[in-house]
Amino acid sequence: MSTTTERMTIRNEKKSFLARVAIAWLLTIASLLVLASSASAHSITWSTASFEDSALYRARLLQLRDSHETIDEISISPSGEWVIVSGSTVFTSIHFPAGPKNKIQQYIASGREIDAVAFAPNGAWVVVAEDYLWRSAGLPHSLLLKDKIRNRQNAGKRIDEIAFTGNGAGWVVTSGSWASSKSVPSDLYAAVVERHQGKRTIQRISIGTDGRWVVLADQWFASSGLSDGMVNGLKMFQRTERSLDHAVIGPGNGFVLYGGGVSPNLNHPMQKIEYDLGASGKNIYQRMEELNIPGISIAVIDNNKVVYSRGYGTLRGGTQKFVRASSPFAVGSTSKLMASMGIMSLVEDGELNLDDTLPEMGPTVVQWYTFGQQYPLSFGTVGPMPLGITLEQLLSHTASLNNSSIEYWPSNWPGSVSTLQTLLGHHCSSEGCSYGGGRAAWIDPANGAPGSTFDYSNKGYLVAQAAAQAATGQGFAQIMQDRILGPLGMTDSRYTQPLSLSYGQRVASRHNDAGNPIPRTVIPNYAAGGLYSSARDYAKAVILLNNDGQIPNGAQVLSPPSVDEIFTDRAPGGLKYGFGVELNTTALDTFTHGGAVIGGSSCMQGSATADEGIVILTNSNYTNARPLMTEIRRAFREAYGWPIAGDNPQWSC
Repeated sequence: MSTTTERMTIRNEKKSFLARVAIAWLLTIASLLVLASSASAHSITWSTASFEDSALYRARLLQLRDSHETIDEISISPSGEWVIVSGSTVFTSIHFPAGPKNKIQQYIASGREIDAVAFAPNGAWVVVAEDYLWRSAGLPHSLLLKDKIRNRQNAGKRIDEIAFTGNGAGWVVTSGSWASSKSVPSDLYAAVVERHQGKRTIQRISIGTDGRWVVLADQWFASSGLSDGMVNGLKMFQRTERSLDHAVIGPGNGFVLYGGGVSPNLNHPMQKIEYDLGASGKNIYQRMEELNIPGISIAVIDNNKVVYSRGYGTLRGGTQKFVRASSPFAVGSTSKLMASMGIMSLVEDGELNLDDTLPEMGPTVVQWYTFGQQYPLSFGTVGPMPLGITLEQLLSHTASLNNSSIEYWPSNWPGSVSTLQTLLGHHCSSEGCSYGGGRAAWIDPANGAPGSTFDYSNKGYLVAQAAAQAATGQGFAQIMQDRILGPLGMTDSRYTQPLSLSYGQRVASRHNDAGNPIPRTVIPNYAAGGLYSSARDYAKAVILLNNDGQIPNGAQVLSPPSVDEIFTDRAPGGLKYGFGVELNTTALDTFTHGGAVIGGSSCMQGSATADEGIVILTNSNYTNARPLMTEIRRAFREAYGWPIAGDNPQWSC
């Protein structure tokens, strides 16, 4: 890796790619009438039985689609009357209110284009056309709404969308990257904030009178209460790379989705990552569907800053609880790098030394190897434990310890398990709690003498965890909070298990190979695999290492020598491995690691010479997630000009 006295600035010219021609497609959903034409610029998905003059409504939409006309506005009144505006043409249902219809026609006659027509649940309405605005009586917070719209108009900006809340108490207005709201539900507000976090532009917001809502920003959407049909339609637009020009929630379960083709800009690094995965050129939404992955979170680092932090899909399969930039996931073995950072902080302070041997690592470690040697039949700890094993060997997987791991299902969690118990192999099954069965941390003679080989070991990190706890008199979760998570501002991250109720509600559920939710296990081996973090949070740790242990405000969380220790290869043989990271020094110095727990997977990669990196978190089993994580990581490397040859990390990535 690079030294602390010199960090190269490698900036490969970003590759250019021609935008792909939009895919001609046929959209079919068994439970809905879905109409699409491969020769047409637009497609329609709808369920309009509850709309007034529904047959006429569908005919008008088809007419506009087939004539390739642009639709400026589609709006539905609370009782199902509708209006479609296309240029100077206005179509309405028979009982559409005269007030807004007349105002729409008046504005068009004055040479204005219609921007927005919106109804509140009580029937009050507003029409906006370029620099024109009309609002009826009865709108919530009417003067504030007028001021917000007028300010944008006076600044020469067009209004994109106006939507009123289902309870009639508030509204949201969007205009380009700008949005303003008043008295909207917290989850809807969070979705509006999320599009800002992900650097997405809101195209549409629609709110039903019953509180259902959807927010559309580029190809991403967040929603609440929508029918399965509408959600499936939205996902189909994502997978087929078609932009949604209009998404309208009507009475009952009625809805309309109307959109045109889109060619992703593959010169744009984030769209390159999202839409050009592997030789097939498939997009992230297609691959998530194919691999039964409900949710993904990605953070991209450039110039040692998080330039993109985006969520895809849902935290729990079968729900509309969307993944946010702040959503924590179980990161599995990607915990090891963070744990190494915490332990190196203790080394800096003289509370631990890398050459400490087992007898110097505190009473828990001494009790562990003493009990293990005295009662091998009880704990399955056959063979003498070499007491010369060092902390350095534990962190670099060269201590020749075994690699078993322990995860407790919630139904079998005994309520409290000590680090000593975990070291001795305590585990609960459906038959009850017991020791033995090869679960204890212990030397594995097949791995050779300590220091002679690299043998990946979760249990080595458990011993290091016990040493850190003994040195400080604190639990490992508190050590990490005080020394790493807190100083880095990783507010979405925890080593504490089991999770608290409030934090657990924010965390991504775990899923099996079929994409079905499964219980969240408890992992007492915190250092090896117990971290929960968001991609945005974990990226802060990558940036810290890229920047010689310094955070953006200039504070030195880790010393440069400690960073060098983490990046020093200690693995005998061909594999290069430091402390919690696999190293690649063939062309562009990079560090990589991944993680896998039951129902969750992760991957991260950084480069101190390029000041770039990526973090990928999923709520899917490793067998499903690894292909997609590999494809995303490769797309990232191509988008940012990293060498592809020789990049084949082994550990869960």
